[in-house]
Amino acid sequence: MSLKKILYSLILSITLSLSFIAPIGAPVYADGGPEDACSVAGVDDPLICGRKGENEEKELQNTIKNILETVYLWIGIVAVIVIVIGGVKYMTSTGEEEKIRNAKSTITNAIIGLVVTLAAFAITEFFIGALEGQTPSGSYSKENGGGGGSGGTSSDKTVAVKHVQIMGISSIRKGEEYGFYVKIIPDYATDKTVVWSSSNPAVATVSANGRVKAISPGETTITATTNNGVVGSKTIVIPKPIEATSVIITGKISSLTTGKTAQLNATIVPSNTENKKLTWSSSNKNIVSVTEKGLIKAIKKGSATITVKTANNKTDSVTVKVSDAAEAVRNDKVKKFQEIIKSYAWPTYRGRNHNYSNPSADQMPAYTAAYNAAKNSFVSNHDCGGNDCGVFVILTMRNSGWDPNYPDERTDGQYPWLSNPKNGWEDVTSKIKSNADARPGDVIITRGQGHVVMFVGKIDGFGSQIASASYCGRTPMADHSSDIMYYINTPHSTGRRYAVFRKKNS
Repeated sequence: MSLKKILYSLILSITLSLSFIAPIGAPVYADGGPEDACSVAGVDDPLICGRKGENEEKELQNTIKNILETVYLWIGIVAVIVIVIGGVKYMTSTGEEEKIRNAKSTITNAIIGLVVTLAAFAITEFFIGALEGQTPSGSYSKENGGGGGSGGTSSDKTVAVKHVQIMGISSIRKGEEYGFYVKIIPDYATDKTVVWSSSNPAVATVSANGRVKAISPGETTITATTNNGVVGSKTIVIPKPIEATSVIITGKISSLTTGKTAQLNATIVPSNTENKKLTWSSSNKNIVSVTEKGLIKAIKKGSATITVKTANNKTDSVTVKVSDAAEAVRNDKVKKFQEIIKSYAWPTYRGRNHNYSNPSADQMPAYTAAYNAAKNSFVSNHDCGGNDCGVFVILTMRNSGWDPNYPDERTDGQYPWLSNPKNGWEDVTSKIKSNADARPGDVIITRGQGHVVMFVGKIDGFGSQIASASYCGRTPMADHSSDIMYYINTPHSTGRRYAVFRKKNS
């Protein structure tokens, strides 16, 4: 096909498009009345969709428009391809005038064809747009359902709303908001104003522009009413919120020392509970305080119950016992002290009937090891292989950590050292009226040369609350007496009386 023929075809396409479009602008209505073939939303009233044939006319216009636009597109593509071909011919003409002339002709005609195609497209769009905005003429009125006569236009007629459909979701959760809107039929109705209302404002309210807010669980009907009395409605449901069935404190902490803090956490069941608010409280804020996020703090010695509560009053609790920090440290020291006593001393009183030529045979293995480790240092001046009351006290005090500075002295050296307040001990003899007044770690010693024992308190499996040894007489063991008052009231064989010394802050 020559380029001239291509150009003629393009011009022909414009002519054809206009010939197709022209008849569309003159709508014809049978008997000037309504047509029920285009009713919408299940409504059989033919007035809802307009005049007879009006929708078919618009559909035809759109079909022709789409066909022509497709044709123009392909013609434009062909024209561009021809321009490219002409350019290639021009570049490969190698200076031959005939080839150059043909290439220029090809490019020129293709450009003309492309311009004509674009012009045809523009003209088509103009006519289609003009026709789409055309108001059919005639005496038919959407308000009165039609009538005879001629002349005039529908622009001076009132088009009534025939149907209202509310668009929106049917379920909203409490506290949520959602915008509803209406679909008016016909869509070219003159007055599309609607008034919104809710049948149960306690369940949900609706604003003047159709915004619905869920207030409480229940059901309500949202209504949109036009000025000519047409009503559209939609029932919506506000479901009951998912509530907690239980709450569980995780990682429960049952004890703390004064001044310490700990974090309590809680898990709500089920996990998709909507209101996850938790309230923490303490039965005694002076003992254990708690923040709104479950952080607890031990204030003073005692116990308090910490409770967590959900929004719907489901609860869980934990009792926290608070011990004094200094007391806790002392308890740890006592525990270690008593562990040393159990490992160094026989748990029963064995008397003096042992083979003292080989002390280690009658000693607890741990005590033998401790003595051998120290005999070349701070107990080197002691004999009898460690079977000595003073050595037993020295090794226990140092190795248990009760007093690492306890002196390497016999009783006549230990007594003045204990009596010196600078060394951290105090005489509590006058305070002791029974074992209840004594504490583990108290040293019971003669006021000078003589004997020394230790009050160890109640130890499971140990036969006395006092532990002692004897110079070259017996290895460390549970004492023959368990009553501290025996020593306070009974002088030593040397005639010296006993005193009780206690480590300060112990």
